[in-house]
Amino acid sequence: MFKFSIPRLPYREDIVVGLIGFIVFIVPLAFSIFSHENFETIKLVLFWLLLGAASFVYLNRLRQAKAQIGYNKIVYLLLGLFILLAILSTLGSIDKLFSIFGFYYRFTSGLIFYLSWALFLFLLLAINEKEKLIYLLKILVFGAMVIAVYGFFQSLGINFYIPGGAGGFARAPSLLGNPNFSMMYAAALLPFALAFMAESKSFASKIYYAVGIFFIIFTNAIFSSRGALLAIASGLLVGLSVLIFFHFPKKLIWKFLAVIFLAGIFSFGLVSVSRPQAVSSVVQSADDNTFFRLEAWTTSINGIRTRPFLGTGPGTFALFYERSRTQGLGSIAGVFDDAHNLFLQMAVTAGLPFVLTFISLLILAVVYGLKELVEKPDLQTAAAISALAAWIFGVCFNPVPIPMFLLLAVILAFLFYPKLTKINRPKTLWLFAPIYALAGVLIVCGTVLLVAEQIFYFAEMGYINFNYKETYKLSRLAYKVNPTNQITYLYELASAIRIGKDSGEIVQGIENLKKIHPNYTTNYVEAGNLYAMLYERTKEKQYLQHSVENMEQALKIDPNYSERYGQLALYNFQLGNLPAAKAAIQKSLALKQTDFYGWLFMAKVYQLENQRSPSLAALDKAYKLRPDIVQLRYLIDALKQLPDFRQIPIQVSVQRPDIN
Repeated sequence: MFKFSIPRLPYREDIVVGLIGFIVFIVPLAFSIFSHENFETIKLVLFWLLLGAASFVYLNRLRQAKAQIGYNKIVYLLLGLFILLAILSTLGSIDKLFSIFGFYYRFTSGLIFYLSWALFLFLLLAINEKEKLIYLLKILVFGAMVIAVYGFFQSLGINFYIPGGAGGFARAPSLLGNPNFSMMYAAALLPFALAFMAESKSFASKIYYAVGIFFIIFTNAIFSSRGALLAIASGLLVGLSVLIFFHFPKKLIWKFLAVIFLAGIFSFGLVSVSRPQAVSSVVQSADDNTFFRLEAWTTSINGIRTRPFLGTGPGTFALFYERSRTQGLGSIAGVFDDAHNLFLQMAVTAGLPFVLTFISLLILAVVYGLKELVEKPDLQTAAAISALAAWIFGVCFNPVPIPMFLLLAVILAFLFYPKLTKINRPKTLWLFAPIYALAGVLIVCGTVLLVAEQIFYFAEMGYINFNYKETYKLSRLAYKVNPTNQITYLYELASAIRIGKDSGEIVQGIENLKKIHPNYTTNYVEAGNLYAMLYERTKEKQYLQHSVENMEQALKIDPNYSERYGQLALYNFQLGNLPAAKAAIQKSLALKQTDFYGWLFMAKVYQLENQRSPSLAALDKAYKLRPDIVQLRYLIDALKQLPDFRQIPIQVSVQRPDIN
């Protein structure tokens, strides 16, 4: 007769390991379609809450002399310097609110996240046991397999989710919020999956890892993320080099070569089908996506030269970018909130010493890993070095989500652990007061963010469904719960306008909105939109004049944003200030000559100025951009033939003003 038993998790008696295990399991897989931001927010909340709880448990055990500290002088000096430089950069930041909490929704660039990551690494170092770290790595590998399999089905249109509201962020299929994020995460865990398969004792276990490895490689090829494919290639090549250099068994090396061959066949075969321009767009002529990155990198390097020591402040890349972007980026990219290269991102925002400290941690981990291999060839150590190489290459081409940082901490802890010594509870326990305080801050921040975002989701849904009274009430509450998120305040003011609240109070609210991030152009653009909404309701031109003033202020900070000149032109057009509208649209077209609506607007302005030839030329350029609009051909012919060409109906539509 068969006996059934429920599997029991390893190390269940160690609450700290259990909580950390749950962090590395649930955070990469968690997403919520019932929020304005569907991925990073819920991952950050879970990370903070669980990390805070694990920290309290560990510190209490340490106080009771039931736990030890994994200690290495060099590691802790680098980690301490990492924290100190992040704090100093925050103190000199151009926007301290962004620097403390991170740019919504790029939370990984803020001071609190850097502190929480350092705390997470500290707890991993405290574990200081190889088997427990391997247990965490096996959880991470399982998560990577789930992500790869789920991504495969999503690529077939199966279980393809849609975010909760039209006002939220649009997302491509994946579990990390972006296919690039998911695939570079899986790519960095591929070496561990290979190592665990090679060391598996049972046939079932080998099949389990083999299936996971297949899907990681196959789904990477389907999604065709160039950064992730490069991460896979670098990780496998570094792994092969390590195996050869340290004289691992030839049988293992041949198996590794077979995996490299398989990865190459899938990558080249499927990429040529799913994304045929993926390679040619880099090698021959850059597409917009590649051009964005190259321009962002160039702009970042120039910014590092300007403020090399402490940067502009953690979480302030978007603010730095809008002050430093070139005209080339101004023509094709609007808001650019990440350098798409972690090391440049860290250097330009927190300074060169900060990123060099971070890189030193990575180098130290590799050195310790190589020393361990010299003493004893260990497949898992070789996998850790390979995984770190894949991680490094992956983050050089994409923004870095929260799970990638968690993965890095586990890899570093695994490579550091042989060089750690266990020390007992220090006599001066007050030294751990900052960790107690940070753990409390994380639990409070996580709770506040969770509650506020959930309230705001229903507020946003109310706005989309024209239930402005509900939106006003809920967004007002959400902002009170979390006054660091200006988007909730924006919805409160917009709904207040829609339901007819007092104009004086709304004007005061708009001015208060601008004070939240006074150096951020989006503040002034949002203020201009709100004033335009107020003008629509009251028909008082003073409010439209305020829209013009705020848009001009935004363009003083960021003079290379072509679309905003177009918006300024429309505001001036509504005011009847034709010369100002003409000047604005000329600047817009100077930055972006492929702007169809800009040329149509210019044709209308010249028509009103009774200038036939310039109007005809502008209309002709618009037609060349959109030859599918047959009506434009009739307008051009009429413009040439009619004596009074001002009667030709060149329409400039002014959309109803709204939040965006």
